[in-house]
Amino acid sequence: MVMHRWNIFHILCFVGHLELLNHLLRRLPREITEGLLVRQSKDLQNTVSTHYHNVVNITHFYVVDVQPLHIAVRKGRKQLVTSLLEFSKKCGLHVRNVDGSTPLHLAVQRGFVEITRLLVEASPTECLHAENGVGETPLEMATLQELLWRTRTEYITSANTPLTLDINGDSRTQKYFDLAKQEVEIPKLRATLNQLLDDGRLKKGTKTTTELLAFAVAMEAKLATARTKPVPEIIPKKEEIVSDKTDWKGTLEHMRKAVTARPGLRNLVHLIDVQKSVDGDLRRVNKGKKRNPIRSDDDGFQPEEDVVEEQKRKSMIINHVSFDADGW
Repeated sequence: MVMHRWNIFHILCFVGHLELLNHLLRRLPREITEGLLVRQSKDLQNTVSTHYHNVVNITHFYVVDVQPLHIAVRKGRKQLVTSLLEFSKKCGLHVRNVDGSTPLHLAVQRGFVEITRLLVEASPTECLHAENGVGETPLEMATLQELLWRTRTEYITSANTPLTLDINGDSRTQKYFDLAKQEVEIPKLRATLNQLLDDGRLKKGTKTTTELLAFAVAMEAKLATARTKPVPEIIPKKEEIVSDKTDWKGTLEHMRKAVTARPGLRNLVHLIDVQKSVDGDLRRVNKGKKRNPIRSDDDGFQPEEDVVEEQKRKSMIINHVSFDADGW
């Protein structure tokens, strides 16, 4: 695997190697580890080369998350997030990525309820009320995501759309044949039809009677076939890393409780972070176009102060706004 502009902790959080991450957290000098955990990578395109059975699979992707914690949160790697937070509460909880999102924003955006809980417990109060690149706090984002989820589940999925129709018994939504249930229901169907015929409510030879009897015969044949099939053994999948589950409602409830218990002033997003968010979106949209080369120092990272000054000079927003002596 080859990744440019990331240090070892970026890579471990991306691939989900918990054992090696914990080993490095224990063995490396603390001051070096803390520096690596808060070091920001460039917001450029990365390349991943994976080798499997002598086949090389090359994947290009745009780097959005700048710190290892951001990557672990986005991937839903609860155990890695726990290890990073146990090592240090100063590993980038307040840092925004290219989109202007803190790790808490990322967890809430994906509905990772357990990671949200971990980050809320570790974060200072100002992080609970911080805006992202588009001016949303974690609570506002959780409210919107829960509303979108509820709208999809309660309205869209209940509609009789083509995706939910069972066409010729070959639909993706076709239900599993419940053998235990049909062992009871199909004999009941046959007994009911026989009773209706004996009572004269169904007349032999009519179209309705013919179709009902044909349906009963088809179900009995299906039941006989199901009896002969062996019950497949379900083997639980062994996972090295346990990913957090998506729970939009639980995430919203947790954020509401946290904000109520720890009220604070709204932490407004800076104009430079808005500019970074817009610039990041434009770069991803135009990632196929040729970019101008970006100057870097010897270790492969951007000089942070120079980048900020350069973005301020290029920003149309900042150039038309008056600033105080401290620059804001």
